[in-house]
Amino acid sequence: MNDFPCLLVRGICGYAGSHKNKVWQPYAKEVLSLIPTEVRATEAAGGLSNYHIPFSLKGVPVGKFANRPQDTEALRGTLIPKKQDKRRRILVVQGFGGAGKTQLAAGFSRRHQHSFSSVLWLDGSSESSLKRSITAFASRIPAGQVEDSSRMYASGQGGDADAVVKEVLRWLSIPDNSDWLVVVDNVDRDYRGCEEDTEAYDLEEPWEVKKVDQERARAIFKTWYGKEVVAGTARWPPLALTQAAAYMSETSMSFGT
Repeated sequence: MNDFPCLLVRGICGYAGSHKNKVWQPYAKEVLSLIPTEVRATEAAGGLSNYHIPFSLKGVPVGKFANRPQDTEALRGTLIPKKQDKRRRILVVQGFGGAGKTQLAAGFSRRHQHSFSSVLWLDGSSESSLKRSITAFASRIPAGQVEDSSRMYASGQGGDADAVVKEVLRWLSIPDNSDWLVVVDNVDRDYRGCEEDTEAYDLEEPWEVKKVDQERARAIFKTWYGKEVVAGTARWPPLALTQAAAYMSETSMSFGT
């Protein structure tokens, strides 16, 4: 129930241990047999992705929050994944302290959790807290998708925090792992004054995208083209690969052409 939207129906024969019997079971089955059923395909990424991680906002404050349709729609319209559109979507939520930015983001995450394969809630109040959030998330990534040392780091078994951060970012960059949501909360420091504030940081710096190798280039191209490709793709930037592959897929043009 935590991972897939469903309704659990309890039979009347087991509503309490002291009254458990099967006398009413045939009647319950008869009632259920008269209820029309419908099976529909879902757009939710959480139940379908190999990179699905059970939803959790442990540690995120839960308070009373009045719904703000305009703000909620801004988040939904920008961040909800769209079919055939794998581009990264970014929305900066800014405002004075206490305006409800955190609760707005938390409410969106809880309401739309099934639209994403995983949700990462990161504490961006400082560079060190951001790294701690990322390394803590590493332990929740399924085995075999990141190094075991990265998954075990949060349990206090030693290791290099920076290496764990890089491993998580590599996991987020896997071509077919593209349905995640990352929330960076409490980004209040101005990195332009980092000489005075050692905990200030440039949010874009940890997310630097470097040139991909041959294997990654092929994977990017295959994701958009749908077929295996020959060598020689690594010299092109990822954006060029995605645009070319999407165009070739749309026009049925061959790789040779």
